[in-house]
Amino acid sequence: MDDEEVEKQDRCYSLLKHSFVGFLHNTRVGIEFFGKHPVVTGLLALLSVAGLAISILGFELDRDDARFTTEQVANVDKRVEKIYELLQGTARDWHVMEKAFYGIRVGGPIQPAYDLEFERLLRRGDGVLKTIKWRLPNSNDFTVEYDSEQDRIRYIQIDWNGNELGKEVGISNFRFGETTLQDIRDSFDSNGFSYATHVMYKDDDGVVTFNAFELVETPTIIIVFKTLLPYEAKAKIDLLSKEKQLLGQIGTHFRLTGISVADETYLDDVWGEVKIYDPKSNPIALK
Repeated sequence: MDDEEVEKQDRCYSLLKHSFVGFLHNTRVGIEFFGKHPVVTGLLALLSVAGLAISILGFELDRDDARFTTEQVANVDKRVEKIYELLQGTARDWHVMEKAFYGIRVGGPIQPAYDLEFERLLRRGDGVLKTIKWRLPNSNDFTVEYDSEQDRIRYIQIDWNGNELGKEVGISNFRFGETTLQDIRDSFDSNGFSYATHVMYKDDDGVVTFNAFELVETPTIIIVFKTLLPYEAKAKIDLLSKEKQLLGQIGTHFRLTGISVADETYLDDVWGEVKIYDPKSNPIALK
């Protein structure tokens, strides 16, 4: 290696050494500046706190997300449980009513009714609303009204014809001709309500009244109990004081002669929307 090349290497080494020493000096000065200057130190502290706060916030957000997700799951569970209870209640209501109404259900199709092998008494129609009436083996009359366009049953009714064989109702141990209006009210702990146009009327046998009840688990369905006060019993009632009549004595003389079930919109259409509610009127659960 000649002298010229050695000299170049020495200058290059000296330049690198100078640059490195300068870098170390500037770094030391910067550290001393940051450490001694209160504003910069405070700024760095604030940045540190801000970083910590962001970290904590991120943690809290993650935890809130987890908690929110847990609450959502809990709410879904509660809703599912409520729906299950509603379906169970609806199932109980219809289990009772299907037993009483031979498997025919309001809101269901008409074909199961056509499959009934009972004596058919009539079939008539008023537009899309059709009516079929059968005579049951126990001599009671069984009537179904349905919408032929929608293929949907709207109304079902059973009327007692006075035969001993037909006294069994299938709901709450009620019996036609024996269970009183007061028995019905006591059984459900509710006085129900009446449609203003169907509170009561007179026929050949006596005074007829209709007590309707909403169902707790199936609120769109109305069940109606038809009771009769024979004229001979009415004559005795008329002898009672008004005070005793108001205390509910009359209810012990009306006896069950019919039962029907319908969707509320149907009854509102044919009987009117005006309803009269007793102070002791609550939705009921069938049993």
